[in-house]
Amino acid sequence: MKKICLLIVAFCLVLLTGCAPQNDASQSSGSSGAYAVVTDDRGRVVTLARKPQRVVVLSTSLLNFAAAVDGDLAGRATVKAEDASLPEKYQHVPDVGPVYNVSLEKVLACQPDLVIASADHHEKLAAQLEESHIPVLVLKTKTYDDVKRNLEVIGKVYGKEEAAKAKEDELDQAVHAVTDAVPAQGKRVAILHVTPSSVSAELPS
Repeated sequence: MKKICLLIVAFCLVLLTGCAPQNDASQSSGSSGAYAVVTDDRGRVVTLARKPQRVVVLSTSLLNFAAAVDGDLAGRATVKAEDASLPEKYQHVPDVGPVYNVSLEKVLACQPDLVIASADHHEKLAAQLEESHIPVLVLKTKTYDDVKRNLEVIGKVYGKEEAAKAKEDELDQAVHAVTDAVPAQGKRVAILHVTPSSVSAELPS
């Protein structure tokens, strides 16, 4: 059953692309009059004085959160056809390089007022951007809870909280459709990861 739940999480991530621990990111409207105050996955508080108009997203998985709420982008990471399909509205958005090798110069050329970066790949780049006084949200996408929390964060960034909640409900329904179909007495499943040099087994965590 635990293995099936892991597969369900993977299924939901695929749904979102269309194509760790729980996320600590949270958001609120500041009493100071700021548009939004968000704590990202570095534990850093990011204050957005006004609604971002030129958002740059540095990974495919994070791009899909923007797509889920129909958010506009000023720049995006390279999306390879074999990895995911690129939504039509992002076809002509400037490319800032692949997720593993984003170009700082190309990001700056987009004149962003917010950059959304991956916790797995962009912490050093985030520090460089912040030195240029560009706000950066660093997010992770490893669990289903991360997916739902990131949807809430991106919905807040774009002022599209209702669209984000609708996507969350859609994903929950997909999860329930799978879990409701699982027999009460499930089969025991082993998931093996095999490379030319090693064999490892997936653990419940």
